[in-house]
Order: sequence, then C-alpha cells, then structure tokens
Amino acid sequence: MSAEDGSDALELAIAEVVKVIKTVPNVGNVQDHVAYVNDEAKFKTLFVNDATTDVRFWNVTRENTDSADVKVRTNKDLHNLLIRGYMSVVEDNASEKTFRILIEQVRAALKVNRKLNGTVFFSGPTKVRTQTSGTIGSVLVHYCELVHQVVVYPINY
Repeated sequence: MSAEDGSDALELAIAEVVKVIKTVPNVGNVQDHVAYVNDEAKFKTLFVNDATTDVRFWNVTRENTDSADVKVRTNKDLHNLLIRGYMSVVEDNASEKTFRILIEQVRAALKVNRKLNGTVFFSGPTKVRTQTSGTIGSVLVHYCELVHQVVVYPINY
C-alpha cells in the first residue's frame, strides 16, 4: 500500500478488481465507479462495447465496510464491493445464456486471484446477489449484482 495509514487500501482493491474483470474476454467496459450520463454520445462512449457493438459494461463500487479491532491501533476492514454488470438483451441469439456465462467467467477470474495481486489480505468468494433484466434509457438490458468481499489487514500481503 502506498499510503502509510492504509487509507488508500479500498481504492487499490477496487482498482485490482477492475483489472481482473478486464481480463475476461468480451466483458466490455469496466469502471471503478458508478457513471451517470445524460446524453447519447456519452452513453455510447461509456456503455457500448466496440468489439460486440452492444451495451456491455461493469462497474465496481463499495457497498459497505465492516471494521473490527484486532490489536491496539490495528483493525481489519471487510469491504463488500458491489459489482454491477449490464448487457443488451437480444432474444434471437439467447443473450441471457451469454450473460450467465459472462457472469461465471468474471467470478472465475476473481476466484483465481484471491489476494488481488497482493493488494488485500484475502478476497471472495464472489456471490451472485441477483440476475434480472431492466432498462437503461431505452435499451433493454440484462443486469446482475455480484458481491465480492475484500479483507484489508495492516500486514504485508
């Protein structure tokens, strides 16, 4: 960790989760925050995957943090990261199956990198909270929420 007090540990963990998700083929755009847009050009830039030409993106943010004292002036943080995934619905090509496979590929990529390249004490397993469909603007999309817990403890990882 670069900050002496560990205050950047959460941002480092989120950055590593983003890097891991980006290794999944055809995952689309991945962001380290929830992005909001109000015009079509920005929507296409942020949310449309150039390789697949459909809406396909993910974002990672903190849902909550639990903290426990372990020793004097030492605590262990348990950050629950919320990973949201979106993909266009295209019924004639069974896009729901494609999305389910993509979700499992993201989970598998995180499973084999439990220390997130040394940025956390431990992480995972990634849980699927929900998989459903909805709309973003006028686009019908598949949507999922994954929860990935990361444990930050002030020791060398």
